[in-house]
Amino acid sequence: MTRSLRLYFGLVLLSGTAGFAGEEAEETFTDKQHRGLSRFVIRQAERLNERLADVVLDEEERETQLYRQFYGDRDSAYHALGSYIEIAPRLDWSERDGVRADVDFSARLRLRGLSDRFRFFLDSQDSDQELIDELFVDRYRSASQRELRQDTSAGLIYQISDRVSRRVSVSGGLRFRPSPTPRLRTDARFFTDLGSWRAEFGQRLFWDMEDGFGERSQLQFTRPFADAHTLRLTSSAVWSETSQGVDLAHIISWKTDFSPQRFVFLRAGVLGYSEPQVESDQYFARVVYRQRASRDWLFIELETGLDFYREDDFEASPVAGIKLICLFGSY
Repeated sequence: MTRSLRLYFGLVLLSGTAGFAGEEAEETFTDKQHRGLSRFVIRQAERLNERLADVVLDEEERETQLYRQFYGDRDSAYHALGSYIEIAPRLDWSERDGVRADVDFSARLRLRGLSDRFRFFLDSQDSDQELIDELFVDRYRSASQRELRQDTSAGLIYQISDRVSRRVSVSGGLRFRPSPTPRLRTDARFFTDLGSWRAEFGQRLFWDMEDGFGERSQLQFTRPFADAHTLRLTSSAVWSETSQGVDLAHIISWKTDFSPQRFVFLRAGVLGYSEPQVESDQYFARVVYRQRASRDWLFIELETGLDFYREDDFEASPVAGIKLICLFGSY
């Protein structure tokens, strides 16, 4: 409990010193430390690019030390673009589990020295929206659905295709909890317009040395209203060697952008499974508010909602949380 209180007051103090979007921001000690850490992340991305290039590329394709010495600074922005680390201390409370403190983290390093299509990733949790750094291209939007498996993983993602109508990627790496375990994935998403709606079909095949094979199919329909509102309908089915038959989810969400720096996100849905019979296991509703602070690298997110579990006879169980999102590097 003491750790949770420390984290809570740390969140409040850091968000308070940063201010809110729209206020005049002066450089502070925190800004200087952030700039230093961001430069460190970019330097590590550059070094990783150089090492991989020296190992993989032919000798005539490698950059010479003379080139790196005189042109490295000029090329660094190109090589490190999109290489960032996200650290998000959070404090969650629920009627069932009480107060829980945790720190989420995620890293994406672009390996341009090897190929524009390669990314290095490091995640504190297995995220369902892990299809080539969506946070980087649209970091004000939150994921519509997440698989909150608390198992740190790291590896490489290779983006096979990134066209308007389809995105295909393959990834491989290690899951570190409870012990290092190899895993592989292929992800494919296909898009088409149906009048005012945007339809998306996603297919994932995955293998884990400990949990075995599995696949996830997802169908999603998105419709914008004016420039600030978005309605989304999502249905997904996951089969694996550890699931109860087929795990099912149906979710409806509504997002309103008040500005490029803040939004509110409403989400409700039902989760269930197919064995021993088709049953609804949980209903939920969430309200998420995200606000960018006066720095473009700092966000504060508040969440509240209700859970309804089968084992509790679907009685309402309130939940709440606060999260501070910090970005370091070239985001």
